Amino acid sequence: MTHERIVSMIEERRFDDLYELVSRVDTVFSNKANDDQGSLLADIAKEGVDAFRVIQLLISDGGTMGNPYHRSIVLRVSAACGHVDLLEELCEKGWYRLTDFYCILSSSCNNEKEAIPVLTWLQKNRKKYFQNIVPNETTSIEIALGDALSNELIRSAQFIMENKKKLGYQKWTLDKMEIVTSTVNEGATLSLDYLSNIWGHDFVVGIVEEYINTDDFEVYHYKKTNAWLRKQRRTVIKKNLKKAIEKLDTVKQTLQEGDYIIIVNHMAKAYHACTQ
Repeated sequence: MTHERIVSMIEERRFDDLYELVSRVDTVFSNKANDDQGSLLADIAKEGVDAFRVIQLLISDGGTMGNPYHRSIVLRVSAACGHVDLLEELCEKGWYRLTDFYCILSSSCNNEKEAIPVLTWLQKNRKKYFQNIVPNETTSIEIALGDALSNELIRSAQFIMENKKKLGYQKWTLDKMEIVTSTVNEGATLSLDYLSNIWGHDFVVGIVEEYINTDDFEVYHYKKTNAWLRKQRRTVIKKNLKKAIEKLDTVKQTLQEGDYIIIVNHMAKAYHACTQ
């Protein structure tokens, strides 16, 4: 029943009891070939720095799981859960590799809460812990940005794009079309709103309109995406009608009597229809 006891203690956050159990009793953590170790360690790490004493027992140099693989699990989970204090404790102990920079970054937005604290910590400590690493590949930051947009973590996505150089990705060039299509596939319409605001409605809407008619589009999100498109089209129509009315005001003196009122009324009706 040791496995069940460990799960129960994690759920109840009884970390002192768990520490005593793991340090004194033969558990799943005693057998290096046990398949449950990684998932249980991840569950412990999800609880944050309060579980540090148990984590330290397991992944220290003398611990049963003191290897780079299991240490990276804790770092990835800490990043995904926003546990900056746990990341700091682990790195202060030296329980990381330079390549764990990529693990932390790629996992940072793999949750439903903003990753700003983790991203800020990583940016600040790139020199301290990771020798000011300058990545040769862009996979990690692309995963982080993709997850941020998929989870509609707008502030995190903005942080990544605005601070890519400070994160070491000086040469990374955004593939805007790929970013839009991957966001569409996740049905992340709030993120599409954000991308439209920074890259232009016409650009983003144009990509979405073409992409949803291809075989690559995730049809599960068709209804939601199509509703978003209709809203964007109405927004564009309203914007153009407003511009037309403003232009009309500059030439109304040249129109025949009554024509100006008729035209404005038609435009007003069209504008009103777009707001329904």
